Amino acid sequence: MWANDISTILVRLRGLEQIMWDAYDRPEWLHRLLTFMQSKILMHMDQTESAKGFKLITHQNQAMPYAKEFPPPSAGKGSISTKQLWGYMAAQEFTTFFACPV
Repeated sequence: MWANDISTILVRLRGLEQIMWDAYDRPEWLHRLLTFMQSKILMHMDQTESAKGFKLITHQNQAMPYAKEFPPPSAGKGSISTKQLWGYMAAQEFTTFFACPV
């Protein structure tokens, strides 16, 4: 399961309304929290890639993501790098508040 969506994780921890209040009342605190979360998510992705845990056939919903630029997915084929993964986009309302430099 894809577990690297920072906005979904944060909403589960704090609730969407509370996050909006945090952005207004405590923006520095929210930025520190998101910077911490970002570092752990990137660490998790690095560990997954090192353990050869990314596959082209790994998905959690009914979508069938294919692109001519990628080799066709097949069972038992080796792992792929993060550069070969499909991107994940969060809702627009989060991009303004959660833009943390890498």
